[in-house]
Amino acid sequence: MGTLQDTCAQRKPESAELRRHLTDIPRLVTDLGLDEGARREGSGYKVRCPAHAERSASCSITLGPDGTLRVKCFSCELAGDVFTLIGAVRGLDDFPALVQEAAQLCGWQPGWTPPPPRPAAPAVPVLPDDDFDRLGRELLRICPIAGQPDVTHYLDGRGILAEVAPIWGALPARPVDQAWVRDRLVREVGAEVWGHSGLAHAHRPSCGPGCAQSWAWSGHRLLIPWRAPGVAGIITTIQRRLVRAPRSNEEPKYIFPSGSGRRPGWPYGCEDAAEMAGEGVEVAFCEGAIDAVALGILVRRWGRDRVVVGLPGVKSWQPAWAELARGRVAIVAVDPDKAGEDQVLTIAADLHATEAVRVLRSRPAAGADWNEELTKEAA
Repeated sequence: MGTLQDTCAQRKPESAELRRHLTDIPRLVTDLGLDEGARREGSGYKVRCPAHAERSASCSITLGPDGTLRVKCFSCELAGDVFTLIGAVRGLDDFPALVQEAAQLCGWQPGWTPPPPRPAAPAVPVLPDDDFDRLGRELLRICPIAGQPDVTHYLDGRGILAEVAPIWGALPARPVDQAWVRDRLVREVGAEVWGHSGLAHAHRPSCGPGCAQSWAWSGHRLLIPWRAPGVAGIITTIQRRLVRAPRSNEEPKYIFPSGSGRRPGWPYGCEDAAEMAGEGVEVAFCEGAIDAVALGILVRRWGRDRVVVGLPGVKSWQPAWAELARGRVAIVAVDPDKAGEDQVLTIAADLHATEAVRVLRSRPAAGADWNEELTKEAA
């Protein structure tokens, strides 16, 4: 009997059967080791591209009109089908070897007959907003920034410590202290809420009600709460940031809870924009929580009646967010880099459609972003 590679090379129709079979995107993302930093996007996934080093997910995995998998990276030239994806992950460019690898992912052997489709991996429950809000408030209460010297030093160096110390938080550095925080959260909100929060390592079926998984990305210790509009301003997600340099190209600076549907639903600071309605109050859209805080400090120094909100990423802009500018002067203050400038017209068009009084463009004069502008002004 020949090898599986020989068999697959001689029976190319099997490659079409493999394409039809390898359509369970969550399972394939896990089997190929692409789940770190991956996030759901519609019916597909965004993952870190296996063809080039990157810190944030820019590679889209979806099902095409014919029901088979397709892959496209928006940062490089990777595009194709499931064999393209497998080849990029495994470093293979020989088609028989790719077919063999795909067959092994399916668990097929020489002389196989197509097995019935495998059941989809169980979806991780999405926590109700009230549950995540309870967890987020307790986390910030027991993890103040005070007492974490490296976090304090980092925020002080960026000129925003006094502004954020009362409302942000910081995980302790020592694993034993992080375990204490985890156990406290489990006692207060329950093991299921903690396990499905996206802050813990992925939920495992073997984890019973008393299971307390460790922190995912334990080095990302700065805790930044993102809230929903409204008086209550419930915490809808917690963004975490490194306060040291990344140790590899695979370690991102920022993360949101993974696998839990906890991407920001609104810009950072939207609760302030919702409350500061009134004639003459401007609203500025910049990028990120740190820039939103920095620009807020600057506009108060300049004596402007303006509220600032931060997008979770310029490419994440959603037309619904333009509602924050209805009846107001809107300032598009995203970074003056290529990504920001490419998105300006789209943002401005949505702001006009939502009946903003006027739409203006603003750029930092002394830095690459508003936080750099703040720190240079202070110097």
